[in-house]
Amino acid sequence: MIYKLNARVVCIALVLIVGASATSLAAQPQQSVLAPHTYTIREIKGMFDRPKTVEQLLRNLKLAYDRNLLVQPAFLDQDMLKRFFNGTAIHGSESTAILELNGHFFPGMSVRVDHTYFPIAGHKAAGPPHENVPGYAETLNYLEISMASRVVISVRQIKDIFGGEFQEHLDLGEASDGHAVVPTTKGSLQYSQWMRGAGPEEFDSRDALFVVKKDSVEGPRCIPAFQQRNHCGLKDNDVIERISLSGKSSVH
Repeated sequence: MIYKLNARVVCIALVLIVGASATSLAAQPQQSVLAPHTYTIREIKGMFDRPKTVEQLLRNLKLAYDRNLLVQPAFLDQDMLKRFFNGTAIHGSESTAILELNGHFFPGMSVRVDHTYFPIAGHKAAGPPHENVPGYAETLNYLEISMASRVVISVRQIKDIFGGEFQEHLDLGEASDGHAVVPTTKGSLQYSQWMRGAGPEEFDSRDALFVVKKDSVEGPRCIPAFQQRNHCGLKDNDVIERISLSGKSSVH
């Protein structure tokens, strides 16, 4: 199962694609030196309570982001995931699992966890001095919380709990090749951090992404400009339709 993964390299990841075009309006990803520490299941469980409200769930996510719990092997334990999200059951395989949340507090919500592991064998360098290049391993995981219409989370709540160090992306209805497309979301708030490891090519990275629901009533197309950021940006009362956490770990 997804919660019985190898303890050497684990983190939780997600694909960060929102619409076809994005406009960055805020901070760049933070960088820091990685301080490795492996928590036990008991240590992690002592950091949070089982959430019963939207605010408590968001604070659990913020805790996991701040303390880098996403790369902890113990975090993917079955009982851990149930406690962290207030889940009732887990279904799936070693690479993909679906966690059902308590319907009394979070009706219609679920969490999907995808795990991908890439072991890369070492090889002999082509040029002199023909030394052996050590192998390495990458872990890429995907965690996504699917919202439901009866559970409302606003942009203001995200900013209040996660803070102001985010990147704002707008879905303006433009594909990568320049063709116009119909926007599927209004945009997103993204929090990112990159951490260096002990080795020159060892690192962990993590992201939290909050995708904003498209307005039900269409307004005039917004053309962002420096003077119009407040006009074109996401509003505090905009509603979140999807929450994701991601991470990538590279170990030699």
